[in-house]
Amino acid sequence: GGKSAFLASIGVPLLIMGVPLFDTVLAIWRRSMRAMIPDQDGKHEFGRIMKPDMEHLHHRFLSSGLTPGDHDELLDRFHTLLSAVMQFRKPNGTFPDVLDQPDAFDEVNLCQMTAYAVFEGIRRGHLSDSWLPQALSLQETAHAHTDRFGLVHEVCGAPRFDRSGISSEAQAFSMLMDYAASLL
Repeated sequence: GGKSAFLASIGVPLLIMGVPLFDTVLAIWRRSMRAMIPDQDGKHEFGRIMKPDMEHLHHRFLSSGLTPGDHDELLDRFHTLLSAVMQFRKPNGTFPDVLDQPDAFDEVNLCQMTAYAVFEGIRRGHLSDSWLPQALSLQETAHAHTDRFGLVHEVCGAPRFDRSGISSEAQAFSMLMDYAASLL
């Protein structure tokens, strides 16, 4: 049905971008909690929210006993997953709503989610700059389907997600994608 098609079409990019997004949100929450706790002098240091720490997932992986080789294997799997997703891209730049069903309606949101994952992967050093042209092409496809009011069209549309339309999720991913691109 429509909901399973929707879940299948966004599952891979959500998995790709979910980990770094979760890691970022967790870092902000963790640092915010620490900022509320006074230091040994009884002062609150709200500036600590932006202060780097060694608790990001990749630091935790390494401190938990994963070797740099294990880390490299995870990154290799990330590359493989991205490459696999890109194989489903249609000549017009979009993806089928259900990846392994080429006759499914055109869907632009996967362009945005994948572009976001690539921009963030490059920024964080997990992907090489060689991925940038693909991310920019995905972003260009999304922009080509954005109207003058900023609404992204040809996405799995609300309320049933069983046909092309618009959705609030697509608007959110558009902002995430463009913001991630602006950080490079």
